Amino acid sequence: MRKRRAVVIDDDEVIVNLFRDYLSTRNYEVFSYTVPVVCPLRDENWNLCNTDYPCADVIITDFNLPRMSGLGLLQEQARHGCKLLIENKAVMSGFLDSESYRKIKLMGYAFFEKPIDFPRLSAWLDECEKRVDLSQPLGSRRKEPRHSIQYAVRCLIAPTDETVDGVTLDISNSGLCLKLENPLEISQTIHISTALAVIACDTASVRWVGQGPDGSYLAGLSCY
Repeated sequence: MRKRRAVVIDDDEVIVNLFRDYLSTRNYEVFSYTVPVVCPLRDENWNLCNTDYPCADVIITDFNLPRMSGLGLLQEQARHGCKLLIENKAVMSGFLDSESYRKIKLMGYAFFEKPIDFPRLSAWLDECEKRVDLSQPLGSRRKEPRHSIQYAVRCLIAPTDETVDGVTLDISNSGLCLKLENPLEISQTIHISTALAVIACDTASVRWVGQGPDGSYLAGLSCY
């Protein structure tokens, strides 16, 4: 059977690492992100989820994220057809006004106050795991974890040699997700220029394109 998968979203790397370590002890595969992406696990058709299964078993997001709230992120996931049960999603915050708390509970999401009460988190995960069938596959076809990292890159579009500047959102051994001010097109060949050694992708093909919550453009690239 497969491992459980968790998605953690928080702009504080310390919190992200804390959750990654804790969830790993519970035998979770952990994908972590420091920026809100409607579904960071999808590698195609970003605008609408078309899988039969959820792409994760639990999602935990901070309330205060860049450009949008964690509640707004979960609402965007719902609008995009997310298959994960609401009961397996949680919002966390060090401070939350009463109206936001009311909305979170009304919509059925769990809420955790920072600093995290790990016994309570453990109890919630126990309940989430009862709702997870590990014999069923996950919707994402990604075979490797991606690592959240923000770094400026320059893209040279073939064959026109047009240049487009972007920022990485996450990377893996075989691809990366970019945030750009200008849209790319599916199947375009992109030459990537960067001084960051961990990005070993010199040439890539655009697999999917979409638009982020803030109006910027997103693109998923597969390395050659």
